Amino acid sequence: GKLTFNMNGGQEVEVTTDLIMGNDGAYSAIRKHMVKRPRFNYSQEYIPHGYMELTVPPKNGEFQMAVNYLHIWPRNEYMMIALPNQDKSFTLTVFMPFDMFDQLKT
Repeated sequence: GKLTFNMNGGQEVEVTTDLIMGNDGAYSAIRKHMVKRPRFNYSQEYIPHGYMELTVPPKNGEFQMAVNYLHIWPRNEYMMIALPNQDKSFTLTVFMPFDMFDQLKT
């Protein structure tokens, strides 16, 4: 197959390969078409966890945490990570079971 990539600046790059695999999430449009093929073996199982993203904005135009460190806070069944952004904010991602999210009051 052939893939076409639109690069920054408008340049197109074409790549030809023997096999193209697409991974586009739980409601995959690619998978929907692949399962129509004969003898395509498929199963799907959802994990009991989800995630929520939070933002820590910059303070006085600067990062509020050390920027050159990996921020990970594990806690038994859940964890949170923080990744710096170019605007000097942080994106925090909380991973935890859906039933714990359901218990949150705010």
